[in-house]
Amino acid sequence: MPAPNPADELLRDILSGRPKSVYLLYGEEDYLVEKTCQKLVEGLLPPEVGTNNLFILNGESVTWEALYETCITCPLFPGPKVVVIRNARFLEPSRPVASEITRIRELARSNSQEGARQFAGLAARLGWDMAGFLKDGDDGKWRIFGEDRSWVKQLAEICLSQGLEVKGAQGIEDGLINLLSQGLPEGHILFIIARQVDERRRLFKLIESLGKVVSFPAAAGERQKRERAMAAAEGILKEAGKKLTAGAWNLLGLRTGYDLRETLGQVEKLIVLTGERGVITEDDVKAVVEKTQEESIFKLTGALARKDEREALKVLDDLLTQGTPPLVCVSLLGRELGLLLRTRLIMEAKDIRPKDMDLAHFQRHFFHLLKEESPELGSLHPFVAFNLMKNAARFERDELIEAIAHLAKTDREMKTSGGDHRLPLERFILSI
Repeated sequence: MPAPNPADELLRDILSGRPKSVYLLYGEEDYLVEKTCQKLVEGLLPPEVGTNNLFILNGESVTWEALYETCITCPLFPGPKVVVIRNARFLEPSRPVASEITRIRELARSNSQEGARQFAGLAARLGWDMAGFLKDGDDGKWRIFGEDRSWVKQLAEICLSQGLEVKGAQGIEDGLINLLSQGLPEGHILFIIARQVDERRRLFKLIESLGKVVSFPAAAGERQKRERAMAAAEGILKEAGKKLTAGAWNLLGLRTGYDLRETLGQVEKLIVLTGERGVITEDDVKAVVEKTQEESIFKLTGALARKDEREALKVLDDLLTQGTPPLVCVSLLGRELGLLLRTRLIMEAKDIRPKDMDLAHFQRHFFHLLKEESPELGSLHPFVAFNLMKNAARFERDELIEAIAHLAKTDREMKTSGGDHRLPLERFILSI
């Protein structure tokens, strides 16, 4: 059963006339954070006031002076005044965690603009001089990035060329501690939005004592990710008086990976484009929702399992044409081959023979075996697990082990040599 929406209790307090003076909403589930904040703000501001008494600030660039002025001045119209600080980097840990460095490194490859923005925030939080990253060095700030540092210089150059250095966070934490301790003017409500926070900070503890803190952590595993996305989508569909067929759900999940923001965005699009019709079909999803990297990788391994080299090379070409970095292709292929090997081993141990088996038979008699043997496989959507099993049956165990070893060799070759990375990937596909 889906967990209750943490916004519901907060909204009840607001609608009953008992709002807190400060709210902290944080976590990696950006979409839920944004939607919760939007719902609470709408509950606070009367329709006749609308957004006239709403002030939104960027925590990465706002100065303390501007923030203080916004928090204490009277609203434009009688009634509550709401101030929202987005991207509150001043609450983050003073030292970067490994996952933060990894995330920024991956963004440097796939979305350099967003990677530069997050790198600028990290540098500002830690007091680093951006220009210093253009010089070679081996001090502490370099060592945390590991041996491959080329991406650091790449992001630093983008930051400097586009003026992305963040300087506004200085003094904000101390200033907010003093302001909140004294109390905001009556009827003024502050929302602070952050991706990650350090719960040991004095400001965090003060907000906990004076207001409300709500965390929105990322889904723990594929199953929770799927359930969270489906529950949220069902709410939108119910309001619109529509339903998705089982086939539509299967394809939508395959194409969005059950990413919450992507799934709900596509559901809203499907609701509009299907007009008055109450049922959304698999054909509707095919027509509206574009293929994702995950679906393409699934098709690629399916083609490899069928020994269809032409189709496999075509899918690879589609992925690279869509802008998927070659190293990301390697990473996705590695995960998929690992799942195939795990599935193959379970099939051999449990004597599962998928020939002529349909999805319903698989769900009734075999899906629970995958769940018992592997939580990761058991967390997959049954449709995805069923197709994974059919593909695994087309490989011998040794073929999969050899393919994983060959992919690791391809990964090393791509990371240590220049030139066109397409060629090593094509050679890998032709070797399977």
